[in-house]
Amino acid sequence: MTKFIHIRTQDEQGRIAAHGGVTVAYVEHEDHSQATYAISICTRNDNYDKRRGRQIAQGRLWKRRAANDQFRGTIDLVEGLPVPNQIVAAILGEQENV
Repeated sequence: MTKFIHIRTQDEQGRIAAHGGVTVAYVEHEDHSQATYAISICTRNDNYDKRRGRQIAQGRLWKRRAANDQFRGTIDLVEGLPVPNQIVAAILGEQENV
């Protein structure tokens, strides 16, 4: 089953901004040792659309992966840590800091 993470930007007052954000679609492998994810990026010039972000990210998740696909990845999961936290850390390049 595909699950989603929504990462939103904030304005100067700390409120969720109407523009910009990232949607992540992911699935855990059956043995729970890995997760595969794909992302959709909404620029700060565009209104954030949760439904459209899900469509794009899920489409990328199930599409055949190209060798240089910068919008997809697979990570090894650490037992006992929340999967969404591990995926976000991998996207941000902070796997060792989960």
